[in-house]
Amino acid sequence: MTTDQTNENQTEPRFEEALSELEQIVQNLNQPNIDLDEAINLYERGVRLAQRGRHLISSAENRVNQL
Repeated sequence: MTTDQTNENQTEPRFEEALSELEQIVQNLNQPNIDLDEAINLYERGVRLAQRGRHLISSAENRVNQL
């Protein structure tokens, strides 16, 4: 594992963690009485988590293809 991968793993959630948090965000956004500011913040966090998930999947695909 490279230093960059180690640093990335320490600051960003693993795929499973990102997915779990994203699922929780979706549940929270489906609540009928959610505050608009909170909904926007949750949405923005969800977008970042989805991007992280796509990045992790892409990296895993690249690693598999190298095998």
